Amino acid sequence: MNRLIALLFLLALTPAYAQQPFDHFSTGFELDGAHSNVTCDRCHTGGKFEGTNPVCVSCHSSIGGIQATAKPPNHVSSNEFCADCHTTSAWSPIAFMDHAAVTGSCTTCHNNITATGKPAGHIASTDQCDDCHQTGAWIPAVFDHSNISGDCFSCHNGVDATGKPVDHIQTTNTCEDCHSTFGWDPVFIVDHNQVIGSCSSCHDGVTATGKHAAHITSGNNCEEC
Repeated sequence: MNRLIALLFLLALTPAYAQQPFDHFSTGFELDGAHSNVTCDRCHTGGKFEGTNPVCVSCHSSIGGIQATAKPPNHVSSNEFCADCHTTSAWSPIAFMDHAAVTGSCTTCHNNITATGKPAGHIASTDQCDDCHQTGAWIPAVFDHSNISGDCFSCHNGVDATGKPVDHIQTTNTCEDCHSTFGWDPVFIVDHNQVIGSCSSCHDGVTATGKHAAHITSGNNCEEC
């Protein structure tokens, strides 16, 4: 009987806050989402509470004492900062994609299986997406022509990209024989093998130099002379 009285006396002296649930938010790591249902000993092994590493990978790893669910083998190549893309609610769906956390090339993810890749109508090119596209969106794109594997006309056809204007001289569609990738103008060289019109269709004194005023009287078949 005396022991029971002593126990009741000790409980009466115990501060009220000792009876309250521990406010985990005060540690800087809020137990929200899936963490709200985790028991203390799942993360605080061996009864150790202070000094627990709050970084995701300290628990979500295939090695270590806790071994919570970790990155699967087919996860995109990335750093170990899970919170850059995931929330505490669940691994998927991801809340956002921080491309700065991805360590692989674009096509390791954008392969039309894991994420959207090149569409069927994409111009012929290499798989170095980041040479033309940014992580914000596919368009607008800034083209690095060194990674285009098709010829100019495969893109510059007046539909996919600017093509020959209506007043262009009569030529084949081998643009690269006269133009460079820096711009349509100026034209540094003219490969006359690509011109399918007559000489005077270009050399008319307007588009290109034509017969001068002192030229002998002649027809316009320049190529005969």
